[in-house]
Amino acid sequence: YLWALTSAEASEHVFRSFAACYFEAMSGLTTTGSSVLSDIEALPRGLLLWRGLTQWLGGGGIVVLFVAVLPMIGVGGKKLFQAEAAGPTHQGVRPRIRETARILWIIYVGLTLLQTLLLRVFGMSWFDAANHTFATLATGGFSTRNASVAYYDSWAIDLTIIAFMFLGGVNFGLYYHLMRGRLRLVWRDPELRLYVALLTVGAAIVAFSLLNVRIVTTAGEAVEPSLAAAIRHGVFQVVSIQTTTGFATADFDQWGFFAKAALVALMFVGGCAGSTGGGVKVIRVLIVLKVVLAELDRAFRPNVVQSVKVGRTPVDPELRLATLAFIILFGAVFLSGAILLMFLEQHQGIDFTTAATASATTLNVVGPGLAAVGPVRNFGWFSAPSLGVMSVLMVLGRLELFAILVLLRRRFWQGE
Repeated sequence: YLWALTSAEASEHVFRSFAACYFEAMSGLTTTGSSVLSDIEALPRGLLLWRGLTQWLGGGGIVVLFVAVLPMIGVGGKKLFQAEAAGPTHQGVRPRIRETARILWIIYVGLTLLQTLLLRVFGMSWFDAANHTFATLATGGFSTRNASVAYYDSWAIDLTIIAFMFLGGVNFGLYYHLMRGRLRLVWRDPELRLYVALLTVGAAIVAFSLLNVRIVTTAGEAVEPSLAAAIRHGVFQVVSIQTTTGFATADFDQWGFFAKAALVALMFVGGCAGSTGGGVKVIRVLIVLKVVLAELDRAFRPNVVQSVKVGRTPVDPELRLATLAFIILFGAVFLSGAILLMFLEQHQGIDFTTAATASATTLNVVGPGLAAVGPVRNFGWFSAPSLGVMSVLMVLGRLELFAILVLLRRRFWQGE
């Protein structure tokens, strides 16, 4: 791409840095959506299409890995799957890896074609529709426009993307059961119920906090306070952040404390296990809530033996410990990342909000953060070492901590 620019343009372009190119590629493959680019629309279409495809391939690959492959590759793989993917239920949708992967890719491609068609009908070009679909289902967030989804200023497009971001954050194993007509099994899934509840409560909190706020879109247009504007932008940003997609229709960095606090909290929750979303995952939040409630009950009724269940499935002590260990480790990595960024960028006068949300948004594979990494800003101003740190955080967040750390142990490969 730089070869097509003049020598003066190439010398000033962010892609002159290998670290920036690596960060952008890693952001795509891990479906993070953070970008070093300040002018996305200046890129040639071929490069924009490649950015979108990296996210789509990364999202499909992670679904197949955690739903189809890990449960079926021996003792080591099953243990890793139990720790990372499915909470208290440890079964794939089909007995063989090839058949499971085929079904998952059929579902993934089918949803891709459907969303592309809908976005084209509602006014996007075929090129933009395909790219935004790639980023939506993969919960990635790369847009072909500098203003992201706000460029189109369309209720129909916003609602379509909201719906498919939601679908991208759902466990893809449930879609197989849905195809088989097992509606009751899908609706009874406790993780799905909590996922819907968190999105509903989060959207209500953010929308209520925006009722009297003048919203500035990512295209720079000011929207006067109204119930319709609060619902539209509040719901869109809540779904975008919790599913770790990272699309934006408004500069939420200018919103009030409660709205931003809700978005940051949902950023850490993320999507469901077996989805393209990142974060801690809804199932782990559910397990922790169950454990806390059980411990509170035991404090007042120590003689009562009460098992912890998710749905009708008991959560064994080993899984409880693994879940708590994961969350503690996740928090430690997040804080370490923020401290490292503060140290590496001290010459830039970086503030804690920028460092903390940059660490959080890359570890949770979300995309935009707050302050200097907000939805109308970019990551191009970071130094090469900081871009390297955030690239590592993206890998840890996408493949999840245990999935990386366990590969360093010989016993995993021996199946012990």
